[in-house]
Formats: sequence, structure tokens, C-alpha cells
Amino acid sequence: MITPCVLEGGVVAAAEVTTIKTSPVADHCFMTVSAICAIDKTTAIATYIEIGIDDSGRLIPIQSKAGSFVANVSHSIDYPVVLKAGQRIYAKFATPTAGDQLAVYAHGVVECMRPGGNDCER
Repeated sequence: MITPCVLEGGVVAAAEVTTIKTSPVADHCFMTVSAICAIDKTTAIATYIEIGIDDSGRLIPIQSKAGSFVANVSHSIDYPVVLKAGQRIYAKFATPTAGDQLAVYAHGVVECMRPGGNDCER
């Protein structure tokens, strides 16, 4: 079964390089991500935002883009990325202001290989 899905993660930042992660793709499933958005909702990110895949703690960069990103303006990826079960998307922000609201969203579809399985995330 193929189901639309949004994986997301967020955190209130300290004044240091901060990595946030989405929830992982559910067991026995894979996800085709069509768009990823990493955003500081509060203030500008002057240096860079990196987006990638977290594979059991191994961070695999997909794209990093230099700032400045003003508040509520995202670094986005608009091409397909495929995640297997247990993988998740991460976004690394360098360097947010303490108290900033950071978020990452991965939009796509998930397909599960078990009968009755249509979970978006674990």
C-alpha cells in the first residue's frame, strides 16, 4: 500500500551547531521523499544549513547551502530521495540563536511490504 507521508522533526535551539532529525521510516517500509524543507522559524541562519540522511547514526549529506537564510525562509531540496526502513532525514543548522525554533519536514509517499502495513513512521 502506498500512503502520502510527512516526516518531521523540530527543536528549540541553543547557540551552537544544531542537528535535528525526523522520525524514522517504519519497519518493512520505504519512502520516496519528493521535497525536504529545513527552516529556522525565529531568526536568520548566517552560515549554512545542511540536509541529509541519518542511517543508524551515520550522517550522509545530500546538500549544504551557505546562508544567509532570513527567518521563515527555508533551505529546500525538491528532487527525489529514497529512504529505507529505519532511515530518517536530518538538518544541521550552523549556528542558530539560542531559543530559535528549528524544523525539518520531508514530504513524500511511503510503501510498506507487509500485509496491512501502512505506517508512515515508527
